[in-house]
Amino acid sequence: MRKFSCFVLSIFLFLFAFFIVTNIEVSAAAQKIGIVMWNNKSGAYLKPLAKIKEELFKKGYTESQLEVFFPPAAAKKAEKKQFFQNLFTRLNGSSDYKLVVTSGTNCTKIGASIVKDKPLVFFSVTDPVASKLVDSWESSGNNLAGVSIKVPIKTVMYTFTQVAPDASTIGVIHKKGDFSGLPYIDEIKKFATNLSVKFIIEEVDDHTQLKQKTREMLSKVDGFFLHGETIISTYGKDIVDVATENNKPTLGLKKYIVKDWGCTLGNVVDFELVGIKAAGIIDRVYKGADPASLNVVLLKEFPLLINLKNIKQIGLDLPYDAIDLADEVIE
Repeated sequence: MRKFSCFVLSIFLFLFAFFIVTNIEVSAAAQKIGIVMWNNKSGAYLKPLAKIKEELFKKGYTESQLEVFFPPAAAKKAEKKQFFQNLFTRLNGSSDYKLVVTSGTNCTKIGASIVKDKPLVFFSVTDPVASKLVDSWESSGNNLAGVSIKVPIKTVMYTFTQVAPDASTIGVIHKKGDFSGLPYIDEIKKFATNLSVKFIIEEVDDHTQLKQKTREMLSKVDGFFLHGETIISTYGKDIVDVATENNKPTLGLKKYIVKDWGCTLGNVVDFELVGIKAAGIIDRVYKGADPASLNVVLLKEFPLLINLKNIKQIGLDLPYDAIDLADEVIE
């Protein structure tokens, strides 16, 4: 009888332990990853998102675990900001979400100010150090980790001067108050005196002013630099179109800007690689890694794309050896 009682007790303890462990695993597996997108237009966000999902699915995550949020398409600036504040507050306070993922500098700035109780992984942020999102490239010093898409200005300008040596004055358009472009603007100002080109920087209030501002700058500049700001990544085709119509070269930082929009050339960010790197960080943090213990990922290579079709359109006299610099030529 005593042996039977011990046997029953052993079975009971085994089933109880199995029930506890199973429920812990189910509970952990059920926790979601909230992915917050700044908009649904920019390839700088959509291309990495597609790769993040693809990579996480390979690692065993399910569609139901990845919840993606977009702001209302027609939301005005104040409404959009309120949407993000409400969303981040909800994600931070909900036990349904194990971590939050943000896209771009502006979105991450809002998220980082609210999400304090769980990890936050960012991607497509230009310079998280200059934006004061993290303490350093080696350690965030907080609950953030992620991937930067910063392209060194010296690299970009060297390329421009090699392909378009007569472009000595470069126009840059910047949206007032946009955090995502400030690191580039600050770096341009810092290195302007050391470079062989002059920059003219002008501001707009919103994307509807891009075409007009580009036209106003035509007589002052030899070409345009489309930097990493959100408004440029989303609506910069207006700048490319006006510049091309007036035979001005353009320099971009994203492949779709050169390939699809017809920009002249660019040292471009590989946004699929951004997605792959971000997925790796998300997986590590989801499984318990401390964000502060991870380096901020900074891409090391920026392939040079040259758009020969645009060069012919604007009548640019291409140096004989410039084409040899290209990693990819678009014809």
